Amino acid sequence: MKASRLLAISLLLATIAMATPPRATAALGFQQDPGPAPDIETITIEGWVFARQDIGSATIHTQPGVDPTTAARILNAIQIATAQAPDMLGAQPLPRIDFYVLLSRDELRRALQEFAGLSTAHMGLDEAGHSLTSGRYPGIYLDASAQGEDGRAMWLVAHELAHQVARQLSNGRAIPQWFNEGIAEFVGASITARLYPEYFGRRDFIAQARLASAGYAGALPVLTPLRTQIDWVQATRSGSPVYYAGASLAVRQLVERQSVSDVAQVLILLGVGVTFDDAFAGALSTPVANVDTMVSDYVTNVLAPRFPVGVSADRSSVLSNERIQLAMVGSQPGETVSWTFSGPSACRSLGFSPADRTGLSSYQFSLSGSSRVACAGQWTAVATGAEGSGGRLQFTFNHP
Repeated sequence: MKASRLLAISLLLATIAMATPPRATAALGFQQDPGPAPDIETITIEGWVFARQDIGSATIHTQPGVDPTTAARILNAIQIATAQAPDMLGAQPLPRIDFYVLLSRDELRRALQEFAGLSTAHMGLDEAGHSLTSGRYPGIYLDASAQGEDGRAMWLVAHELAHQVARQLSNGRAIPQWFNEGIAEFVGASITARLYPEYFGRRDFIAQARLASAGYAGALPVLTPLRTQIDWVQATRSGSPVYYAGASLAVRQLVERQSVSDVAQVLILLGVGVTFDDAFAGALSTPVANVDTMVSDYVTNVLAPRFPVGVSADRSSVLSNERIQLAMVGSQPGETVSWTFSGPSACRSLGFSPADRTGLSSYQFSLSGSSRVACAGQWTAVATGAEGSGGRLQFTFNHP
């Protein structure tokens, strides 16, 4: 980049910094008092029936049939994340936003297409949520059936809200989708880590193991060409989790090398007409072209030694004495992996989470109540891949 252009961007950064009042960052990790229960009314919009309720920061439209426990979990996540997501990026609070809580993934896709008017070319195959800032009914659309844990709901709601915040900071200008998704994952992870550290630990373990496995297979995602939503959707049809993991790692590395405010400055510069490449280099002191190398180097130098080929276990989940998250690292993308376990003969209660189809086979089982006593002891996990990968791991479940 020419020195004159760098100087111009530096002066623009300084001007923005002087013109923007500092905002106090809210302390993360609090459980917000929900206050009195909001009034709920049944409404119909273009044939779609919803239970509508207004809270201080949002209007929530819930499709009939959503489990009340799940609805309450999502409400709690909305109340907390609407306050914390803008603060994380140094942005002003969002205006009131509409949330649409749908019964299932199929209903989510139907609502996006028929209700919101979104083309299927803009929808990912594995989406559990979608953020829209324009169209017939802008807002955040959520699949309630995928929100089985408090941490999962918090991560998704914060992720989708971060898209709204990013759009606000950029004054509605287009943000390269890899960067957009990376920021959203960073915000979702950061808020969840403080509120639900056990869930964050399991999910972060899987993301890192997935990237290590993709590195061994020579299948790390190349992020920077993915500039539009359609680019992102087409690339992720072969397995979106590794792309989200890669985008998240990229933004996390940028934050560690610079700061969250520097990442946000890229969006602010976009909003005043600077091109993305110039805004990125000016705010983050590195060209966009270096991002994919930065991710690849981190996977090779940090994640590969941490996740050797074979079965890996999330050590923090082992210490929880309730749940163990395992991953088969080094399997080929799409390879079917079967799992077998041997342990105390008295143990008969295992909660099973099946292998996925996205290039990383993972298995999770949990213990509760009296089963902890029967299942305490030495275990061996064996993973066998259909294309020759495999591994085994011994671990111990201790009764607390």
